[in-house]
Amino acid sequence: MIFLFSKKYSDQELLEIFPEAKTIIPEKISEWQEEYDKLANEIKGFLTAVYERCPEKDVWFWEIVAEKLMIPDLLKIENHILRLKRQQIIAKGKSNRRQENYEKFQEKIILARSYPIYELARDKLDLKPSGKNFVALCPFHNEKTPSCYFYTETNTFVCFGCGEKSDIIKFTMHFYGVGFRDAVEMLQAR
Repeated sequence: MIFLFSKKYSDQELLEIFPEAKTIIPEKISEWQEEYDKLANEIKGFLTAVYERCPEKDVWFWEIVAEKLMIPDLLKIENHILRLKRQQIIAKGKSNRRQENYEKFQEKIILARSYPIYELARDKLDLKPSGKNFVALCPFHNEKTPSCYFYTETNTFVCFGCGEKSDIIKFTMHFYGVGFRDAVEMLQAR
């Protein structure tokens, strides 16, 4: 018999449905960690052999082979371990504070995305009006003719010269060379 689940269950709901999982999770984390370590060592050995034995001009090929064929499996295992650890935290009842922090950060992201992109851009760039939007020389590549458009309605940007596009958070990340969390914090401080 095949059961089709139309509902996605949260980690909390899964732990309520399968309470015996609380005792099994630590064992599974250990098993998956061993699998992760084993695969990581195989990848390291593979790349070490490539660097030692292959001509320098061929190394790029083997790096791509590792990236496309080996690394995805490693990332799947890592995500599985993280999911199990998250469930373990929930099982111990420590999820409330973590959930509150997560929700607060989600609110910060929403507020950061609402900061007008043209105001941030006009501080450093020479913006020219273009209808309801603005255009400027792209700060991410050298150009003589403005090709970076800032759209006020969607609070996004697109550079038709280099192809860079996204929202205000990504613009802040690239423009100031900071990570996602720092970009959100910077936009909060404005």
